[in-house]
Amino acid sequence: MNKIKKTKRLLVVFSAVFSILFGVLISDASAASNRITFYRGSSLAWSKDFVEWYYNGSSISSSSAWQSAGWIFPNIVRTNGITKYYTSTSLRKYRGSKTISAGVPTPWGDVNLYSSDFIDYFAIKANGSYSIN
Repeated sequence: MNKIKKTKRLLVVFSAVFSILFGVLISDASAASNRITFYRGSSLAWSKDFVEWYYNGSSISSSSAWQSAGWIFPNIVRTNGITKYYTSTSLRKYRGSKTISAGVPTPWGDVNLYSSDFIDYFAIKANGSYSIN
């Protein structure tokens, strides 16, 4: 009798987990995705900001953001991070910061001839559109 109860409990748990997973798969299949790739700089010093999100027309289900950079000596590019500073169901806003400079990197810090900080703003929407400021 005890084995039957354990088997029934296992089946109930299995069916609940399967229902949750199946429901998630159905909702993810109906969601669309979009990605922003924002390039700043030149062929000697560049940075890229990426923002990717999944939406269904009325809400954003998930979003993520990251940065990459590259440079050819004596240029230096430092990505200072990309952060989400506003969240709602239909709108999310990100801020990406980076520093582009020329100089020599040392173990004690960069020795720069010039340096410029840049902040770029991204707004993503539940209908798949976006804006960059």
